[in-house]
Amino acid sequence: MIFLVVAALVSGALSGWVFTQTADMSAVRGTLRQIHGHFLEFRLFFDEPVLIWRAQKELFLANVRLCALLLLPSFILVLPMAWLMLQLSDGYGVSALKVGDAAVVTAQLSTDINDIDSSNSLEAPAGIVVETEPLRVMTDRQLVWRIRPQRAITGDLRFKMRGVMMTKDVTASDSHGFISPRKPRAFLELLLHPEEGRLPAGSVLWLAVDYPKRTPWWIVWFLAISSISALVFVRWF
Repeated sequence: MIFLVVAALVSGALSGWVFTQTADMSAVRGTLRQIHGHFLEFRLFFDEPVLIWRAQKELFLANVRLCALLLLPSFILVLPMAWLMLQLSDGYGVSALKVGDAAVVTAQLSTDINDIDSSNSLEAPAGIVVETEPLRVMTDRQLVWRIRPQRAITGDLRFKMRGVMMTKDVTASDSHGFISPRKPRAFLELLLHPEEGRLPAGSVLWLAVDYPKRTPWWIVWFLAISSISALVFVRWF
């Protein structure tokens, strides 16, 4: 929770700085005052249809101007904020495997599955049992195993896929640290899931553990704290 608060405060402050540097803040404040004034017109002239219609038209145009003023900083921030939210989802959007509960491990292949793939193997660290042989999903080019943790543990799953050895982190505990659901091979996908590095060259596109999902309460806290931080930064500077 502490890391989430710090990340929200920092991202809010940086977002506020981007807005102050790239947007015409005097024009933004003036447009906001106009919007507020048009809302007051609704209360003052509620029995004057012509004036209410004019106020609605001016309110719409003021909102269009405000969106135009905020377009550049929003465009600058959209990709960094999307990346940050994806990383935070690995820490707060999923939880570690529960002891005694089964979970699914998936290997995504880039080529069609054939007979030799029945010899692919998965070894788990002590404390986790691999309960099935690889299930071959032909249409999706996937190999799937079922595992079950017997105790709290953090370790590596070891795969032998078409003669290539690979590892993938797995966590079964009550801790709330960051979890790596997927380990990719492609460099661009590594930017989205950088926790474990890349898979070696071969026909495996990614390895994944199906961790339980958490209630996304953290998004509400993050957006609230970062928004307050951004507003405070903009007012101070």
